[in-house]
Amino acid sequence: MLKGMFISDLHEPYTINLNGVHAYMKDLQPDIVILGGDIIDATGTHGIDGFTPDRIERDLFKFYKRDCALIHSVVLKVRGIVPKAKIVFLEGNHEERYQRAIARYPELLKGKFDFTKDALAGLNVKWVPYGNYDSFYRVGDALFTHGTIYPEQHAKKYAYFYSPDKVVYGHVHDYQTFTMHRGDPSKPAKYALTAGCLCQLTPDYKKGAPHKWANGFVSFVSRNGVTIPTAHMIEKGHFNVGAKEY
Repeated sequence: MLKGMFISDLHEPYTINLNGVHAYMKDLQPDIVILGGDIIDATGTHGIDGFTPDRIERDLFKFYKRDCALIHSVVLKVRGIVPKAKIVFLEGNHEERYQRAIARYPELLKGKFDFTKDALAGLNVKWVPYGNYDSFYRVGDALFTHGTIYPEQHAKKYAYFYSPDKVVYGHVHDYQTFTMHRGDPSKPAKYALTAGCLCQLTPDYKKGAPHKWANGFVSFVSRNGVTIPTAHMIEKGHFNVGAKEY
């Protein structure tokens, strides 16, 4: 049996207190930890597509150095708790902002902004780029992805898009699940699941709307190709697994 955790949308440095999550990780000793993207907020880089070369020189390199340090710190903490675990980093849209700057100014920024080299060197992390058809990590019959913006019923969208696989995703900062039942009763239902975020920051696209975020993460077990995810919701800094409170 393989044990794992999916933790997403920390938006460092706006993360909640992660002491409980780290304590649970220490108890669980997962075989794999999937960092589900938007581990950094990349504060100051919103609207990066419109940055001029002088602003890139003045601000962006400073932001990148800050974000490298944040990513390194998060992964180093995980590696310290579970030194033998496989760590997968699913690039989120906030990490991917730097790649958009490279696409705009390929000559100016050639060879720059490589988190795998500048933040993750020596930490043995698998990096999965954002925004491609294969921007996910498979464990048995479940796909883990950062995801993209969807309407209010996003879990339903994911369940249909990724069928017949189960899917666990981040990005949207709220808790939601949707189940697709099948006409053949001999086949199990498939579902999409997101447990929200691990930060206190409302997404940029929700500005002007009611506050939208819920805190949580996902653990999972996988045996013989069947992966079963479980959402753990955090309220006022506490969550329970079995009879133990974290």
